[in-house]
Amino acid sequence: DGELYLGITFSRRGDLGQYVVCLETSDDMNNWEKIDSVVSETYHEPNDTYTVTVRDTKPVGQGRRFIRLVVSDEL
Repeated sequence: DGELYLGITFSRRGDLGQYVVCLETSDDMNNWEKIDSVVSETYHEPNDTYTVTVRDTKPVGQGRRFIRLVVSDEL
């Protein structure tokens, strides 16, 4: 759509067990919100991993934005 977005690409194991990987964004580094804007997810069978690209939902031009990758325990 002609806009630029913050994003992150990372690798993760195919089976994370009890763990969840998600992306969070903020405009002040105090209040974080989870986003699920997966741009692509590619499975690599030989080593049972995924390469995942996730992006922010707001374009860069809409003000200051921060991005972080969070790994948490579902339990």
